[in-house]
Amino acid sequence: MKGFSVLLPAVLLVSWSTVEARAAQSSPDPTSPAPSRPAPVAPIPAEAAFQFALAKTLAVEGSLPEALTAFEEAERLAPDSVYVRLEHGQLLARLAQYSRAPGVREEYLKKAAGTLGRARELAPDNLDVLRAVGEVYLDLSAQDPSALATAQEALETVRQRDPEDPQASLTLGQIYLDQRQPEKAAEVLRDLVARLPQQRMAYALLVEA
Repeated sequence: MKGFSVLLPAVLLVSWSTVEARAAQSSPDPTSPAPSRPAPVAPIPAEAAFQFALAKTLAVEGSLPEALTAFEEAERLAPDSVYVRLEHGQLLARLAQYSRAPGVREEYLKKAAGTLGRARELAPDNLDVLRAVGEVYLDLSAQDPSALATAQEALETVRQRDPEDPQASLTLGQIYLDQRQPEKAAEVLRDLVARLPQQRMAYALLVEA
């Protein structure tokens, strides 16, 4: 275990720095001029990289309270890391899905929304973050209907920037059907099948629209 704790941060620094650099770059907007130079990427502290890796390992092993503690420590050490907050938020969302105790599921979802909200502030155009925001706020809307607007807006942004993302379009189609907007649902789903004709679920939803 000692050798693991010494070597793991060094191994992760290169790979995690690459991920963070990608996260810091906004998705290109064809209507906007390209930036003159890329935004600088802050160096990742070795201890933060270790805590991040430890959190992911503990989560895989099922040591969930310890994983959450490690994520919190990684955030403290690297407060501007998008992917620490993204994966922390996704773990909180998974815990919410499996929670059955009254109030616990909602509490996890609120924490996930807050964590992912900070990730979005750091990287507003990051598609991984937007997808996670859409999923968490959609789940949260079962308790707080106002959260649906945030989910819809995030998923629409994903669809506009990655129109071949099937999950974003399918979820949006279902949202519009639930909102009794069949024309909007049909528009989203027809665009999806035009691009990805193998998406059978889209055809099934189109029948409802």
